Amino acid sequence: MSFKVTFIFYNNFTAYSWSPAIQALSAYIKMHSDCATELLHINDSYGVHSDPRTIIEILRKSKPNLIAFTSTSFGYSQVNELAGYIKSEFSKIPVILGGVHATLKPEDLNDSNFDGFCIGEGEIPLLKAVTALKTKKGYLNTPSFHFKVNGNILKNPLESYEKDLNKLPPYDWDIFDTPKLLKLRDGWISLSVSRGCPFNCNFCINHRIKRILGKEGYVRQKTVERTIKELLDLIKRFSIKVFNFEDDILIFNRTWTDEFLERYKKEIYDRYKIKFKIEARVDLVGENIINNLKEAGCQEIQFGVETGNPYLRNFILNKSVSDGHI
Repeated sequence: MSFKVTFIFYNNFTAYSWSPAIQALSAYIKMHSDCATELLHINDSYGVHSDPRTIIEILRKSKPNLIAFTSTSFGYSQVNELAGYIKSEFSKIPVILGGVHATLKPEDLNDSNFDGFCIGEGEIPLLKAVTALKTKKGYLNTPSFHFKVNGNILKNPLESYEKDLNKLPPYDWDIFDTPKLLKLRDGWISLSVSRGCPFNCNFCINHRIKRILGKEGYVRQKTVERTIKELLDLIKRFSIKVFNFEDDILIFNRTWTDEFLERYKKEIYDRYKIKFKIEARVDLVGENIINNLKEAGCQEIQFGVETGNPYLRNFILNKSVSDGHI
């Protein structure tokens, strides 16, 4: 029987959508092993109901070897509670947490219902943990993981993260019901082609994660060639109306941006009329780039203003954006 990892995405209090973390991890495991992955997409309106009895019954039939949650701090209490129900029924199956909360608040492991927290980006550490569990070589020394062992916390050193995003596989779109999600979201598909942000706003997680993981190489983008190929592959597979780029700042590298907009216009917008949405800072755009974005098919830019008080914005939040820019 193949080793199986069951991911659990608690998606009850945010918009029904994909989880890029789970998609990236599942793709990496499939690329580098013969292990199976599956997903419990919890949403009381459209997905698996959050009733613990329902979830436990699904797990009982599925028989996973490892159960992996992802969570922000916003949803941590819900996933921790659910993990408690699961551990009470499946005490011998490791239940782990990754994502932003585990990275920023690893001290919560001690009082949690989880067996371990993954700190930082999870592709390489999770694969090592899966391999160790599968081969029964012991997984408690897996880098980037903190584990609860006999009432104590075992803190393993951090694994280095992949600096070249082109070496990572495309998201696993099959682990989610992508056609269903696209129908519910009117053809909007969400993805990122970069990781990290070059700025250090105090209210954002990026400056904290840089301190934890190391800032050298933290801000990364896939090449334009790789990005366009992935987008074209998605167009062939799914009915897409808008690419919703959730990158912190897609256009931070002007050379990359100019090449991307030129190719997106020629190979995607002119041919398929598929538009896109980005997030950006007000001080990174001017009339020229706005024109280029519009001509390439950008229909929306989301800007963070945070506050109308320039002292709060720049001296407390470290945004470094003037009223004039806004």
